[in-house]
Amino acid sequence: MAIRYTVKHYSFREPKAISEYEYLRLKQKLQTDQNFSLIDPNDTITNNYSLLFKFLIGALISFPISLILTIAKDLTKNNGFFVIVMIITGLWSVIGLIAFLMIATELSTYAGYLKKKRAYFGKMEAHINKSNNYDDFFNNFYK
Repeated sequence: MAIRYTVKHYSFREPKAISEYEYLRLKQKLQTDQNFSLIDPNDTITNNYSLLFKFLIGALISFPISLILTIAKDLTKNNGFFVIVMIITGLWSVIGLIAFLMIATELSTYAGYLKKKRAYFGKMEAHINKSNNYDDFFNNFYK
């Protein structure tokens, strides 16, 4: 049995320069709405990989259960239910470990992508806030 998984590599590319119209619109929005930010608070690794993390947490919890049932031979000796639970939790733990090892590189590159994206838009937001006009912003941010 062969398992094949394609790893996605993420990298942040700076977008093209914003126009004067976009600058003015963002400047006004940043000044009038205290909750507005160029950094999307919902763009997180846990939101994008929530299903995987839930599965991995379940696998992490199932490992000690499987281990306890394996050690407690008296429970599993005459009870088929405990044997089935032991097998399911053991398989879940193994599959969880394999899934984590397969996705670790992708998670790492996605975390790097988010870090660079947040840094870029955080810096842009700061420059928009402290600039007096579009030319001032453009010369300080893009050059």
